[in-house]
Amino acid sequence: MDQSSFIRPGNFDLHNVKITQIQMMIDRGYDVPESEKAMLDMSKDQFTSYVEKLVTGELDNEWVPYLETINLPENAKYTERTLLGNVYFKDDKRCMVIFVDQDGGQQVIKVIADAIVVIAEGIETGIKYDELILISKIPFSTVSKKCISDLRYTNHWIFFDRELIFNVTKHVYVPKHTLMGSEESKAIKKVYKHMEQISEDDPIVKYYGWKVGGVVLIERDVSGLDMMIDTYIAKRVIVRTTAVVNKGKK
Repeated sequence: MDQSSFIRPGNFDLHNVKITQIQMMIDRGYDVPESEKAMLDMSKDQFTSYVEKLVTGELDNEWVPYLETINLPENAKYTERTLLGNVYFKDDKRCMVIFVDQDGGQQVIKVIADAIVVIAEGIETGIKYDELILISKIPFSTVSKKCISDLRYTNHWIFFDRELIFNVTKHVYVPKHTLMGSEESKAIKKVYKHMEQISEDDPIVKYYGWKVGGVVLIERDVSGLDMMIDTYIAKRVIVRTTAVVNKGKK
């Protein structure tokens, strides 16, 4: 394994990014292994030492057998980023999280994108993943994004480090978001023929992995304002990013 420089300078805070990713899996309802739950209480120094031991092989990593099924180039396989990925389970569903190491440039990214498609759709192993989350330092090229967007059977999201540097759901100025049940959503859509919309790329929608067509209830505390209500409530239907025409205000 590559044992060069841990938590390389120029990265966003990988410690915070990993913590937010773990919290995201918990909030999506996936089982998180105890080894990862322990990271939530690690200091930055403890986390750096932990990652160093993963890279040198001093610690067992349950993710490595999955990582070895992905045909990644060796210089982008066993690094402090890629070794932070994992596979998570929820009932009969599985989600693969990959921390993409792009230090090899766009050509390496294209190879990674091709390899991800192979593993996500079970082309070689026969094991398909219901959800795929890629966490990247830098934007993917148009070709690589097209390769991944062609995934036919897998719900997938691409996050950049800067999106996970803190947990947006815990920000003091972010109102409470709740995904309404399918029956409630159907009833609301019948009443409101022209609902305000929220993009599938909205930070909260993306964090929870809510699907297009769902209805989000947004509740904002306005008790400190000169209004006759304490809570402002809005309902938004989730749409494809290109379809947002009436986003409105939260």
